[in-house]
Amino acid sequence: MREMLEAVAAQPLVERVFFNDPDLVDAGLCTDLSGHDDHVHVEIEPPAISEAGRVGGADAAGEKAATAARDEARAASEPTEAAQPPSDALEASR
Repeated sequence: MREMLEAVAAQPLVERVFFNDPDLVDAGLCTDLSGHDDHVHVEIEPPAISEAGRVGGADAAGEKAATAARDEARAASEPTEAAQPPSDALEASR
């Protein structure tokens, strides 16, 4: 349990951890809270939300680059007109 609480406490958004182990409480890894003898609660700081509604506050340049990359990938996966059979070939096959 000590290793798990150390890993949890190392996360930047973690504010408090509740668990009733006197040794771990004394070590500063958790806070004693009645009824928490067999499970852990983690209190986190809410993550920042960017204007675009994304967690982590992505900047405008990063957002534009990500959008451009998505658009490029989407365009590359769409068939071109040359790759599609002519409409009269489709009608003849029906």
